[in-house]
Amino acid sequence: MANPETLPTKASLKNTTGAGAGDGPAAVIDRPPPGGYIVQEVSPGAKLKLNFNTSDVRVAALDVDLLLLFPDGGKIVLPGYALNMLGSAGTEAIFLDKTLLSQDLLASIADVRLTDDASMRLVGQQGETEQQATAQEKKDASEEEEKDETPPPSQPTPVATPPAPNSKFTGVADFNKPPEDAADAGLRVRRDDPLPSGSGAPPNANNNHTGDGDGNIKAAKLEITLLGVSGDVVSPRAGGGLIIRGGASVADATTNPDFAVQQQATTLNGSAQGDIIYARNPDRMPSGTYERLIDIVAELPDQGIVANSATITNLPPGFAINNARQDGDRWIIDMDALDPNHLQVELRYMLPADGTRPDVNGFLSNFVLNILFSALDSAGGIHLYSGSQTFVTRDVRTEDDVEISSTDGETTFYALNATPPGTIINAGGGDDTVYAGPGHDVIDGGTGTNTISYALSASGVTVDLAAGTGRGGYAEGDVLTNFQNVEGSAFADSLVGTSGNNTFIGSAGADTIIGNG
Repeated sequence: MANPETLPTKASLKNTTGAGAGDGPAAVIDRPPPGGYIVQEVSPGAKLKLNFNTSDVRVAALDVDLLLLFPDGGKIVLPGYALNMLGSAGTEAIFLDKTLLSQDLLASIADVRLTDDASMRLVGQQGETEQQATAQEKKDASEEEEKDETPPPSQPTPVATPPAPNSKFTGVADFNKPPEDAADAGLRVRRDDPLPSGSGAPPNANNNHTGDGDGNIKAAKLEITLLGVSGDVVSPRAGGGLIIRGGASVADATTNPDFAVQQQATTLNGSAQGDIIYARNPDRMPSGTYERLIDIVAELPDQGIVANSATITNLPPGFAINNARQDGDRWIIDMDALDPNHLQVELRYMLPADGTRPDVNGFLSNFVLNILFSALDSAGGIHLYSGSQTFVTRDVRTEDDVEISSTDGETTFYALNATPPGTIINAGGGDDTVYAGPGHDVIDGGTGTNTISYALSASGVTVDLAAGTGRGGYAEGDVLTNFQNVEGSAFADSLVGTSGNNTFIGSAGADTIIGNG
């Protein structure tokens, strides 16, 4: 029998007045103690009166159930309430700091999990069953006492224990498990092992699953194409010359998924005056990051339904969606009804740090892109669909490195470049400053007195102006010509000059500088 201290409690259904707009019953729920949880049955259309702030809690959905999750391990489980909200547009959730309508509460869902195993359907369900069994035992014992003052002890009712998840890809909701560090997480699967599903379905289903979740929270099948994000930003520089911020990919890469196109180096050309040139636009790709376009066609299981928005959640630190609006840890993209269920995600992702060791598969990091699609039917009803896809970062050398499939062909990983394609820069005339980017760059400073900068590098660099070579960080594989000055990174650098006049800017870190002149 479970320890009574760990059993779920049930909040009472009370009539409250003045709690929100309109009259009617409200389920009054206090915050559970650390590590404890409350299972609350709420009638369809009933309000929620929650005695805590919206900032105190994370909202998640497990099938049709709504979960309120606290940082200290406390949980509130509302069986069937996620489904109830879909049919009750005016239902209110009244927090201490604000009141949310049902559609607002649905929009705040940060995680959706689906499972076909009834024994795993509800967090805390086993504890609730044990509590009910305990109450029944007490009742039975009381009845026996009326017949016999010394009855034998009643036997506890056996309760089936849900099987523990056997890997991080089980698809079973495990809200107690902290997120893994994207830089350290190895997938630890061999090429012939089952791979995680590319849809919102449980991993025992295959990628052709069309979604049969309870109620309106169903699995969406995602068709993925890896493309590039293009577009240089050019503006005039005060006093003459240009400021050029390079895009991530060539223009053809935004529509052509061919491997050679996706791996093609970009080209930037300066003017005849002094320019400031960034190999990669730091506004979109700050230090240690790169950008790809994830093209997604969502296959929704309900005929005639068109998604109007997509919400992406649980991105690792440093990641972002450059074409979405951010709301806390959620990234929201409005979808085009004229291009049904087609989503383009401009994903900014973290590049592996220097020295990161690949796992047994050759993967340097991995993460899951979680997407919640929201749609309205002709009657104004809200439909939700969940899809996800696992991505890895690795050294991409051939087309076979981009898509990694399981032997049964049912599941696919998509690989993003650990080392992006480089940039070819011709700075032209004038005294130019060029900021190198990730990838193997070929940079010609042109005429004038020119500076090559590695200020944006996420790790230390070794740069030899005389030899025209670079190693480490953003300098790895670079070929440099016609540079007289060099700026290092914020880390420990080794900077070597030419026989002529040079200016060195070591920046932070324990730098080694050799003038040679």
